[in-house]
Amino acid sequence: MDKRHIALRDIFFNVFQRHGLKKYDSVPLITKDKTVYFTCATITPLKDFILNDNLAVDGLYIHQPCLRLNSLTDNFDEKNVPSFPGYFNMLGTFIKVKDILPFQKSIIECFQLLGVSKDTVKIYAPSSKVDLVSYLREVYTVEFDSKKDSYYKWKYGLGNDINGVGATFSLRQKDGHFEDIGQYVCIFNKNEPIACEFGFGIETFLSRYLQYDNYYEAYSIAPVLKKNNLESNFINVNTFGITAGAYSTGINLDNCPNKGYKKILNRILANIVILKKKESILDEQIASILYEFGEIEFTNTSFVPSLLYDINIKSEELLLSLQRLADFEENQSRLKISAQDIIDREKVLYPFAIKYRDILG
Repeated sequence: MDKRHIALRDIFFNVFQRHGLKKYDSVPLITKDKTVYFTCATITPLKDFILNDNLAVDGLYIHQPCLRLNSLTDNFDEKNVPSFPGYFNMLGTFIKVKDILPFQKSIIECFQLLGVSKDTVKIYAPSSKVDLVSYLREVYTVEFDSKKDSYYKWKYGLGNDINGVGATFSLRQKDGHFEDIGQYVCIFNKNEPIACEFGFGIETFLSRYLQYDNYYEAYSIAPVLKKNNLESNFINVNTFGITAGAYSTGINLDNCPNKGYKKILNRILANIVILKKKESILDEQIASILYEFGEIEFTNTSFVPSLLYDINIKSEELLLSLQRLADFEENQSRLKISAQDIIDREKVLYPFAIKYRDILG
């Protein structure tokens, strides 16, 4: 983690420690939770406590590296840029519902110590089920029921009886509009409130609080990219972040836990090969970025050699796929098959090669 992230994390930890919560160690990005491939939120390692009535402390707090792959397929679609790249860090807390009022007070103290002015905060909350913001609304502006119902609903992969209803914190930006930074969620079991969670992404908070014109600057990969003469845009930050995050777990093409992980790694590697060709990135730049980012973010670079090897393997595979596509087109033309039939067959046989032919060719 870079210095900005560490400073923010330490303030968060100190506040909730003083309020009686106990530190819970982060878990690996490859998780035992069978509902996801990678740890994707602070609640992932804390799910076991949702139904545990014997939580011996007032609550838990955690810093958790996360990996979400929802942007993986459309990584190069600049018209559909998500709110955050796939690899990021989260700070989170978890308490039993009986402690909801002091919990709200500790949230307020946390934001105060982080330097967030109360008049820059807006909370979007539902007015149904439970009063999520009883104390918070004495300090912050609360806007009720202004979003779609789905905005306030949360799922945990623990069956239909377990669900959450959340309020979202947002910060006012320079132009006056508000950007979401984190959630405060009440968890229900058969419509009975049992627990609460609160947290936010470190990079998301920093980008909103410091009001970066380019929110990717809040990610620790950004200065590494700049040092290696690459722009810190979404595509670069997302591609390198996801690639390094996945390989930092120790998996590679030769030792994937199952076919699902292998499919994901192949897509991740394809993305970085495409980026390499698209931006004319040298092998030396890729190696430098991965080693520097590995040291900053994971204090570990042992995964880099196997990653660089797999990038080369994937590059050869994609080039071979392009050659096969070219051979296929030539053979179909010799057989005097109609152009439309050739296109239709290409879409079935070589969809990936067709989509990125202009870049990889």
